[in-house]
Amino acid sequence: LPLGASLIPLALGVGLYLLTHLPTMLFFSLLSPVMAVTTYAEDRRSGRKGFQTHARAYRRSLAALRDELEAERASELALRRGAAPSAAELIARAHRQDPALWERRPGDDDFLELRLGTADLPSLLTVEVDAGGSSALRSDAEELVAWYATAPAVPVTVRAADAGTVGIAGPRNRVESLTRSLVAQAAALHSPAELVIAAALGPGSDWGWLKWLPHTDAANGQPAPRIGLGPVGSRRVIEEVGRIAAARRAEDAASLGAAQQRLPHILLVVDETVAPERALATQVLAARDAGVTVLWLARQRRDLPGESTIVVQLEEGSARLELTDARNAAVQAEVSADGLSVAYALELALALAPNRDAGGGDARSIPQRVALLDLLEVEEPDAAWVMGRWASTAGLGATIAAGAGEAFGVDLRADGPHGLVAGTTGAGKSELLQSLLASLAVSHPPNRLAFLLVDYKGGTAFKDCLRFPHTVGLVTDLDAHLTRRALASLNAELQRRERILRDADAKDLADLERRDPDRAPPSLLIVIDEFATLAREVPDFVDGIVDVAQRGRSLGVHLLLATQRPGGTVSENIRANTNLRIALRVNEGAESSDVIGTADAARIPRDRPGRAFARTGHGELTEIQTAYVGGTTVHATAREPVVVAPFRVDGAEPSTTRSARSGDSDLFRLVAAARAAASQLGLERPASPWLEPLPATLPLDGVPRGDGPSVVLGTIDEPQRQLQRPLAIDLERDGSLLVYGASGAGKTTLLRTLAAALATDASPDELHLYGLDFATRGLAPLESLPHVGAIIGGGDQERVERLFSLLRSTIERRKLQFASAGVFALSDYRAEQLARIVVLLDGYAGFASAFERVNLGELVDLLPRLVADGRPLGVHFAITADRRGAVPNSLAGIIPARLVLRMADEDEFAALGIEPRAVRGAHLPPGRGFLPGGIEFQAAQLAGDPASFATLGDSLRGRHGAGRAPAIEPLPTSVTSAVLPAAAPWQATAGIADADLEPVRIDLSDRHFLVVGPYRSGRSTALHTIVDSLNKSTPGLELYLFAPRRSPLVELAGWKQVFSGEACDDAALELANTLTGGCPAVIVVDDGEELADSLGATGLETLVRRGRDTALRVVAAAERQAAQRAFSGWLRELRKEEHGLLLDPDPDVDGDILGTRLPRRSNPVFPPGRGYLVERGVVQLVQIAL
Repeated sequence: LPLGASLIPLALGVGLYLLTHLPTMLFFSLLSPVMAVTTYAEDRRSGRKGFQTHARAYRRSLAALRDELEAERASELALRRGAAPSAAELIARAHRQDPALWERRPGDDDFLELRLGTADLPSLLTVEVDAGGSSALRSDAEELVAWYATAPAVPVTVRAADAGTVGIAGPRNRVESLTRSLVAQAAALHSPAELVIAAALGPGSDWGWLKWLPHTDAANGQPAPRIGLGPVGSRRVIEEVGRIAAARRAEDAASLGAAQQRLPHILLVVDETVAPERALATQVLAARDAGVTVLWLARQRRDLPGESTIVVQLEEGSARLELTDARNAAVQAEVSADGLSVAYALELALALAPNRDAGGGDARSIPQRVALLDLLEVEEPDAAWVMGRWASTAGLGATIAAGAGEAFGVDLRADGPHGLVAGTTGAGKSELLQSLLASLAVSHPPNRLAFLLVDYKGGTAFKDCLRFPHTVGLVTDLDAHLTRRALASLNAELQRRERILRDADAKDLADLERRDPDRAPPSLLIVIDEFATLAREVPDFVDGIVDVAQRGRSLGVHLLLATQRPGGTVSENIRANTNLRIALRVNEGAESSDVIGTADAARIPRDRPGRAFARTGHGELTEIQTAYVGGTTVHATAREPVVVAPFRVDGAEPSTTRSARSGDSDLFRLVAAARAAASQLGLERPASPWLEPLPATLPLDGVPRGDGPSVVLGTIDEPQRQLQRPLAIDLERDGSLLVYGASGAGKTTLLRTLAAALATDASPDELHLYGLDFATRGLAPLESLPHVGAIIGGGDQERVERLFSLLRSTIERRKLQFASAGVFALSDYRAEQLARIVVLLDGYAGFASAFERVNLGELVDLLPRLVADGRPLGVHFAITADRRGAVPNSLAGIIPARLVLRMADEDEFAALGIEPRAVRGAHLPPGRGFLPGGIEFQAAQLAGDPASFATLGDSLRGRHGAGRAPAIEPLPTSVTSAVLPAAAPWQATAGIADADLEPVRIDLSDRHFLVVGPYRSGRSTALHTIVDSLNKSTPGLELYLFAPRRSPLVELAGWKQVFSGEACDDAALELANTLTGGCPAVIVVDDGEELADSLGATGLETLVRRGRDTALRVVAAAERQAAQRAFSGWLRELRKEEHGLLLDPDPDVDGDILGTRLPRRSNPVFPPGRGYLVERGVVQLVQIAL
């Protein structure tokens, strides 16, 4: 009953009471509580019965839910465990070749999601309990939900590809067991075409089973090698993975930062014990964006790298691990770790070993190695086979590689005309070039194709190709100068071909071959190795070579550029003109893109030499294996032993794996066959468009002989004319020669060459050679030649002056002779045989320095006059100098012939009329130089120079007899009286004159004579010689001797009287009174300074004055200072005669004694008896006899 209804009686009773005021009416009010209590009791009884009914229904539905949740859990567990299968399941799949093998593909959410172990994880099911209801019944529901909220023992996985680096730390055996499980999962769940496994492991690890996995087979692609043992091997693996990561990033950068999915993905296992230095390790630890995942194994957690985004810590005493995600600091503990024994890992690897991914592409249909002979389908190439190919092959094609199931060839005309090849060290670039040349050589005869080979740094790549009959030259070790020479030669060849096509009215070489094959020049293939290095070091070469490529397209000139590093050097012009492009392995994706437009060549494994990508014209990219021609191909007709060798985990082959093959290489056999074919057909090697560079040394007997006054000194190189010709100097036309060059440039050697060349073609009667050596004394070997009169050193002033005197007198004499004969040149003079005189002056600066202060530079001023006057008269000079400024214009301006060797400063070349660009960067060995205008030459030299001049001299003496050029002997330091001829009366033969080494005579017929000199200069000796000669030449001559001091003249026979000591004074006065001059007499005074102021001085003065008018002569000797101080007296009277001998003089003051000026000497050393004979101003150097 509702509560309101039960209150009605209460209200009715209270109302009636109030209305009737009767107490009995209140009993109606008591019905309300009775009715409420009765209603409450009834309600309690009926409610308990309904709750029990509903509770029973609830429990029935809860049991049904438990069954449903159990089924869902079973399904979830099967799903989650199936998504991360155990090792046992994976081994079973591998054995039965289950379709689920390698099921995970790139782009799948579970790609490289690896199972670490199992743990109780939150269930994927969601059950919610509504609010309200009985707490007991809610407790049953919540207990059921809690039970099924956790999935027991489900796999714990890590998405390794997203993590980048997974660090695993713990006990060594536990770490390796878990890692084996992870690697086994990766191998079983992912295709080797999309995931490769690499490992850097310690040498004692149990990882040998890895070698059987197809994912570790480097033959399937990069990286290579994939497994490294120990520090060295591990480093190689990590470096290779780092290189691939860098190449992939570079490719992303080249594609404007658009990252691409990188395949194959690389799973790298790194053992901390063999990990490299931090800088190298970082290259792979931070390479997640490049498709690299690293499993880093360590003993302690602190040994893990900081890049580890996932850290797995294995416990020491139990098979549990703790998983930490550094990206969100999430930690999952109580994980039961998986593990895999070595035995089970090996079982899985062996089960996977024979499997290959059928969808992995056709790369494995391309052989890893192919011999060129196999591609050419020949076992033993011979001349007949080559001639057959020459007769049947059209175009300019050649087979060079194997593609996917077929041979790959190129045609220089159809695919070119120019090509570009790139490949880093070890990629097989040299082999490719050799195979290309060999294939072309056996496909086309040398009259249709020629090779010109250029190797900027070496020449080894083409060493074996030189013997092909097609090869016209090999140019190596180019510098900037030789590169310009190369461009000049190539341009000259293009111009030659243009003239040929123009004269034949042909549009291109192919047209001329069809119309007139005999007239057509062979196509020229220019192969340039190390092109990028050449372009960097000689930038001008790039523009020049592109010009050759553009102009040579129709002229039959084909260019093949090869380089290790194409980055930055393949310009748009080069790319536009090189339609044929082949890229072997390169280091960076950008380098590959420069060549073939894609980065594929950067992903070629290192252990795949010869693998390449080729693009011909605008065709598709083709992967090829280039042919190998350097080995010896053994065909089925030959038997080789089968060698069994261990299969090592790191892929290395033992040194005894294969015995060395003997015999000639395939290239050698192809060369021999091509040469034999050319010989049988009478085909000669084509003419080279590129002349060999001038040699560093050129033997004199290797150059042609001169004709007449012309002499050949070397070879001139003119690449712009494709010409090398003799360097000839015409002495009659040019007169003289100037040779400029720095120290060591070969100036002296060139002078020796000039002497040898002249002497070889003339007799000593026809040629006289003289040398003035003011440089290195390098002309001394020439003294062995009979044509050489003298080689005079710079310090021998006397002989230098004597030579100049000889030249001056010879020129003056010949002027008169030629004028009387009416001829102008020596070659026209027939009256008598006159020798051509050539003076070799080595070191003009030294000559000028030595003589510019001698006699006011008389010889320096005389030289230009001798050069100018001597040209038509057969007197010539060859002069060397080390710089332009060393030779004055007065001399340089009259010598038209100049040779400029290496100079100390390149600016000197411009001053000598040579364009600076002609010499810039030139390497000039000794004897290499330039003519005015920039024409290069190499001077020859006598073989064995300088020692061979003695042999040459003996040969020339045997040919010409005992004849010899007039010598310029030095003035002897000692002369004996016995060799002197007799003199005329009143004359004394006193010694030898320096000018002509002829006897010098002192004439006393009308003058007195004074000998002056310091002590020990030979005054007494001079008097002795004069008196002895006078005594012999003038019979009846009375001789008187005044010797105030001890004198050796006393012992001389023939004296009428000898006065010594103090007796000299009285004797002088007495003779002044008695000698009137009626009888010829000579008064000899030794040590006259003792009598200069003596009592007898007046007597001697009287005798001197008297002798000027009578047959009385005074010959006196005095000390230098005494003669200088004699301003009066008899010595003064003798000085007035200006006739005397100045021994060992002081050139500044002693000339005044006899009223003359003495010449200066560069080497003022006077031996005893050496001095100047003065006769009234005429001075000559003499050596007095003993």
